[in-house]
Amino acid sequence: MTTVKIGAKGQIVIPKEVRDLFGLNVGDSLILMADRGQGHAAVCLCRIVLERGARHARRGQVNALEVCGLKKVYPSFTLEKVSFSLEEGRVCGLVGANGAGKSTILKGIVGLIRTEGEAKVFGYPSCGEAGKALFGYAGGGFRCYPQKRIVAIARAAAAFCPAWDSDGFHRYCSRFSLDPRKKVAELSEGMKVKFALALALSHGAKLLVLDEPTSGLDPLSREEFCDVVLSLVREKGAPCCFPRSLRPI
Repeated sequence: MTTVKIGAKGQIVIPKEVRDLFGLNVGDSLILMADRGQGHAAVCLCRIVLERGARHARRGQVNALEVCGLKKVYPSFTLEKVSFSLEEGRVCGLVGANGAGKSTILKGIVGLIRTEGEAKVFGYPSCGEAGKALFGYAGGGFRCYPQKRIVAIARAAAAFCPAWDSDGFHRYCSRFSLDPRKKVAELSEGMKVKFALALALSHGAKLLVLDEPTSGLDPLSREEFCDVVLSLVREKGAPCCFPRSLRPI
């Protein structure tokens, strides 16, 4: 179990294991989510001060992701209006207990559910054609079409992505030690996650939106996955947004 603390000067203190998990640097963000009564969730955006203070966006810079007033109402649950931004080359973690609304935020951003508010990817509406072309989404491991081979699923995905990079997909398969001839059912849980990531990256995505990508993975596979994501952020400058459950908050 992991907790966040309030320092003597009112600053938020993030434990080392959380910083290591997300690869946090000065200026990186966490969204802290906590239940506040039955059927209600509150969201608070906190700029993490690790050493010398938060690094602000440069004047005129377009954020990789901007969320403004995102809200979702269910019969027994309300996600209050959420607003935050993510700079290019940064990692943003959504931290909260199960049911706090982390996945709801991400699904609202990518258009899998209808929400109030607005989300923009590099200045374009996230649910518009231009916005969709700029992000790659992966919701955990790949569990569809278990009897289909990886290469066949990639061909089907290419038909829906005008900017699909077939050579890039095979490079990611090689990097992740994925055999394109294998069926999905033959992949381990860790390899399914890597396959989903390869699909998300192979159409020129400039932003990664990952929903519980390490769910169900063993500790070694989780660490390996985080290393892969952080290396992609460093190499490509592609920012990444993903949730993580930590109790208590």
